[in-house]
Amino acid sequence: MTRMIDVTSFNFIAQEEKKSEEKITQLQTIKDMISLRRRL
Repeated sequence: MTRMIDVTSFNFIAQEEKKSEEKITQLQTIKDMISLRRRL
């Protein structure tokens, strides 16, 4: 029974990490766009 819970929480943590990674990628993209605009 504990193993089931562990798998569920592991999947949840993995999903949360993926979400935060996507947010970081979005922020990086925005930063790149801003720096490109400054150069122009």
